[in-house]
Amino acid sequence: MVTPSPTFEKLSIELAGTLVACRADPGSREVHALRIAVRRIEAFLHAMTGDDPRDERLRVGAKKALRQLKKVRRAAGPVRDLDVQRRLIAEIIAKTSATRSVEGKESLEGEAKRLDERLHRQRKEAAEKLTSVVRKTESKLERSLGAIADTMTGWRPLSLLNMARRLVLRSSLHLEDASPESLHLYRKQAKAARYLAEMETTSTPAQRLAKKLKRVLDAIGRWHDLLLLAQEAKALLGKESTLAVAIREERERAWRVAMRSTGSACPMP
Repeated sequence: MVTPSPTFEKLSIELAGTLVACRADPGSREVHALRIAVRRIEAFLHAMTGDDPRDERLRVGAKKALRQLKKVRRAAGPVRDLDVQRRLIAEIIAKTSATRSVEGKESLEGEAKRLDERLHRQRKEAAEKLTSVVRKTESKLERSLGAIADTMTGWRPLSLLNMARRLVLRSSLHLEDASPESLHLYRKQAKAARYLAEMETTSTPAQRLAKKLKRVLDAIGRWHDLLLLAQEAKALLGKESTLAVAIREERERAWRVAMRSTGSACPMP
């Protein structure tokens, strides 16, 4: 059980800190921390207003804040994706170059350099856009979240674990056809469940659920990151380039791991 008002205050303080840090220097750690802070407070607001809004002021305030949070999350997403994709390139090169001939290794590394340079340029542009969005949104978010905090004063404790369990149950329905689209939808809802469970820091069952969901989400996330990287490699280097083939092979392995982690089994379409 958690008490809404102090929990929301803690989330708001964490978000404010990540916004300041990201505005000053949108490095990979800062952007990652910002995305987590945004997703946590989004999950909490959706939980507070989902089945029973309880307070009309909360519903109106949450709607406004969620619009602003969405802008920040969408601006931070491409930056985070590009950071991960660049790390994946280095990982794949280290993993596959040892088995190549000298000529094959040089070809692989040359393609990797071209792709990494492209992603680096995209990352710079995305980071500039993110800092601009943060500057425009920061003060609005502070006011919106402050108004929401006032509506929660005096609320009794509630179980975020129960809310997380309901989200897990709903999200599992997306796994019925085991398609890439369904897996991605499952991942989005399961993320919210994970963050809600993590907020019940004194509950052993909640922490156990959060850790289990994190393992599943990490597996699905790796597959999705490789999916995006494969698209970039194909666009720049061609479908049959050495690096594009290596990324596809890694993506297919990640797909199988992701499906096993959810208890499903389906070949990559």
